[in-house]
Amino acid sequence: MGIFAMAALERIIQDAASGRMNRTDAESFCAAENIELPDLYNRIALIVAERFDNGTLSYQDADGVMNAIFGMMVDGEKPMDSIEPAWSIYLAFDEGEYYHGGSTDPVESFTRPQIRNILDDAQHIVEPERRKRPSHQA
Repeated sequence: MGIFAMAALERIIQDAASGRMNRTDAESFCAAENIELPDLYNRIALIVAERFDNGTLSYQDADGVMNAIFGMMVDGEKPMDSIEPAWSIYLAFDEGEYYHGGSTDPVESFTRPQIRNILDDAQHIVEPERRKRPSHQA
């Protein structure tokens, strides 16, 4: 992904932090990157999860982005639970929106551990793929 694509993706993420995602911007990004909307949701969801996990994105902003993605997925053609890991990441942030019996902080008790598990699982999937790619040496 080039620098212009990263800048466009950052704008989409920033706008989505308000809880709404601009469908036209998302579709334009997908067309430029030759990807489908579910691929964009997954890409954004993983970025949000990583930033939340490393402390560079607040729970409120991360939850807003994931709610925006959810709004787009509801209107999509694919079943939401087939869009992974975006669906699982959305559900993890959703768990932080309300208090569960016996929990003092639902974000720390439910969201954060689920996000770490999802990121760990994603790492196990991505790393073997990276090892399979031929190296490009000059």
